[in-house]
Amino acid sequence: MHDMIFVVGAPRSGTTLFRLILDSHPKVVNPGEFDFLFDLVSDDGELPDVYKYTEWLSTHRIFLSHHLTIDPDHGYYDLVRSFVHQKTQSNCIAALSVQRGHHKIPFFFPEAEYIHLLRDPRDVALSTISMGWAGNVFFGVDRWIETETSWDRLALKVEKSRILEIKYEDLVSKPQDTLRVVCNFLSIDFDEAMLNYFRRSTYGPVHANSVGKWTETVKPNELAMLEHKVSALLLDRGYDLSGVQLRRPSRRALAVLWARNKVSLWGFRGRRYGIAIFVSEKIAQAFGMKWLDRRVRRAINKIDKLDLK
Repeated sequence: MHDMIFVVGAPRSGTTLFRLILDSHPKVVNPGEFDFLFDLVSDDGELPDVYKYTEWLSTHRIFLSHHLTIDPDHGYYDLVRSFVHQKTQSNCIAALSVQRGHHKIPFFFPEAEYIHLLRDPRDVALSTISMGWAGNVFFGVDRWIETETSWDRLALKVEKSRILEIKYEDLVSKPQDTLRVVCNFLSIDFDEAMLNYFRRSTYGPVHANSVGKWTETVKPNELAMLEHKVSALLLDRGYDLSGVQLRRPSRRALAVLWARNKVSLWGFRGRRYGIAIFVSEKIAQAFGMKWLDRRVRRAINKIDKLDLK
């Protein structure tokens, strides 16, 4: 537990690619995303009721995919550490991926070290649209903002010597150089097997084709509002502004963006899961019908599994 490494980065920032690369090293095990460890913990470290937590986990697709055993005698703190222990291996560094709520990690793992994976938020925003998580880049960047804001809160609690920051753009454009830096941070030797991850996954070899796609796709008026929203974080993370005149969206423009985003989200979920599931999900949420919500979660999980890469 003292050798814990957390790989932190926003969704669509290359965290899955990086996980596969790390897990291909013979001295590292990265079993995947573990956000469910911290999702229900409050910002000040207050722990959730264990019964409610395990009930929530019963329909949590990612938790279920790990095939973890729940010890009914454990309190929340011990349960979290038990889940991690079940996925670690002797003589291997344990690296867990977390995409949100990073500032809660030290409540459980105060001595952990961190690899912070960054990606240009404009590419992240564009990628979220393809996943059906947003209908436009203005709202597509919200998950990146949430992650990076959480990271800033975590960074205040952790010594700089326990943090390594890398960029997705460097990982895919100069993978060997970047991974040697990573291995040095982990105090292990670089292994060529890291770049052969594609031989045991559905991902292809490393390429930089997705870097800078926003320059070809995002329209200037959209970019002006997006960069206005994220400019401070963008510059702080070492990315340059595009040069368009920043523009705060008017109330009318914001209302239009919000409406189009909602329509796009609802349309995507309706097409992907079917109208019956979509309507049932809304009813369960509106009336707090837990039995219906659990049934809907299970149905959605089955569909999501078929689409997993």
